[in-house]
Amino acid sequence: MESVKEKSSAILHIVYHALESSLNGILITNLKSRIVYANTSALNLLGYAKKKELVGHPVSSIFHQEPIQTLKDIYVILKSTEHKTLRLPLLTQQGKSVLVEMAVSNVYNKEKRIIGKMASILDLTANLALKKNLVKAESRIHHLSSKILETEEKQRKIMARELHDAVGSNLAAVKLALESRKEAFNDPSHAIPLSQIIHIIEKTMDEIHAISRNLSPAILDKLGLKKAIESLCREIARIHPSIRIDCTMDFHSQDIPEPLKIVLYRIIQEALNNAVKHSHGPHVQVMLKADDEGIDLEIADNGQGFDLTQAFADSGDPSRGLGLQSMQERTEWYGGHFEIFSEEHKGTRIRSVWPMKNESRPFP
Repeated sequence: MESVKEKSSAILHIVYHALESSLNGILITNLKSRIVYANTSALNLLGYAKKKELVGHPVSSIFHQEPIQTLKDIYVILKSTEHKTLRLPLLTQQGKSVLVEMAVSNVYNKEKRIIGKMASILDLTANLALKKNLVKAESRIHHLSSKILETEEKQRKIMARELHDAVGSNLAAVKLALESRKEAFNDPSHAIPLSQIIHIIEKTMDEIHAISRNLSPAILDKLGLKKAIESLCREIARIHPSIRIDCTMDFHSQDIPEPLKIVLYRIIQEALNNAVKHSHGPHVQVMLKADDEGIDLEIADNGQGFDLTQAFADSGDPSRGLGLQSMQERTEWYGGHFEIFSEEHKGTRIRSVWPMKNESRPFP
C-alpha cells in the first residue's frame, strides 16, 4: 500500500512540475512578504539568471519604490488584488520597467490557514508590441491600398491622354486625308499622297502596339520572360537607334516564380524608359541571373546621372518622376531589396535582389 507520505510527495511533485512549466511567471511569498518560490518564467520575465538571486528577497525588490514605502504597502497591494487582475509595472534586475498583468491568491496550509500569497504574472510587453505592430501594419495596408487606387487613377489618365493625343490625332489625320482623296476625283492636284496616309496608319498601329504592351505584355505569357525581355530591349533600341542596349541573362524559367516574372519585366521596362528619356547615354546594360543564392537584376547606363533626393521626391508624379518609388515598391512587395546608385555625369545603376530564403522559394 502506498503511504500517505508517498501520496503527498507525488502530489507535491505534480504541483511543482505544473508551476515550473507554466508560461506565466509564478511568485510565492510568505506572510513577511519575502519571496519563497519563483518559477523559470518569473526569472526570465524579471531578468534573473538564478533562483537564489530572487528567492529570499523582499517582494518590494520587484516593485517601483516611489509608491511603496513599507512592507505594509506591499501587503495592501497583494491583499487588494486577491481574486482580481491588476495591470502594473514591475522592476527587472537590470532596473528596467516591464508592464504585467498580475493575479494574486492566498496560499493555505493543511489547517486552512493563510501562510502566504501566490502571484501569477503575465508579461504584457510582447502583447503591446504585437498590438502596436498590428496597428502599424493596418496603417501600412491602408496606405498601400490608397496608393494603389491613386496609381490606378493616374495610369487611367495617362492612358486616356495617350489614346487621345497619339491614336486619336492620328486617326483624325487619316480621316482628313481620306476625305481629301474623295475630293481628288474632282481635283487630283489637292490630294494627299497615299504613301503619307499609309505612314500615318503605320504610326497609329505602332502607338496602339506600344500602349497594349504597356498595359499587358502578351509576349510574356506566350514566349516566357527571357524572350519578352529580349523583345523589349530590341523594340526600344529600334525606336531609339542612338542607344545600344545589351542584355545578359543567366537563368532557367523554373528558377523564377511566376508572380515575380511580371515584376522583373516592369522594373526593366521602367528603367529602360528612364534611360531613354533622362540619361542621354549611348549604352544601357541589362543583367538578370538566378541561382542558388537568389535572383539578381541590374540595369546600368553611362548617361548623365541625376540627384537621387530630387528624383525620389518627384517619383510620385508620373509626369515628372522617374518611377523609382514604383520600382522600389514592386521589389520590396515581393520580399526583395532595392538599390539605386547615381551620380551626375557618371551614369545610373539600378539593382533589385531577391535572396533565396529556403530551398524552394526566394520570397514569402
